[in-house]
Amino acid sequence: MDLDPDDQLGYRLALAADRAHRAWSRALRDLGIHPRQFSMLALLDREPGLSQAELARRACSSRRRARARRWRASAATGCSSTRRPSPARRGPRLTAAGRALLARAVPALEAAHREVFGHLTDAEQHAT
Repeated sequence: MDLDPDDQLGYRLALAADRAHRAWSRALRDLGIHPRQFSMLALLDREPGLSQAELARRACSSRRRARARRWRASAATGCSSTRRPSPARRGPRLTAAGRALLARAVPALEAAHREVFGHLTDAEQHAT
């Protein structure tokens, strides 16, 4: 059987995903964070008040790993946990340092996006 991997859509998608992941990771590494940490920060910025469990689910992590990752990198990522009187009000929140880190990450990620997908038209980039 003569099978050329370049003729296989799955193979080409895997290569594209790998290239995008490497560019994304490199841009964030230069800022001192990992892609999941960025995802957590972006989610907290977009949806303040998410529970630890919901944040972990949306960032594709376990609740325990998300908590450990957040505590390990809290100074770098600007994410902290609040201890409010009501258990329903406890949870992670984005700090001013986290917002500043997001502000630096967005242009870096936009540059990574252009590096990987800049050869595609807008229509091709947004096709579903």
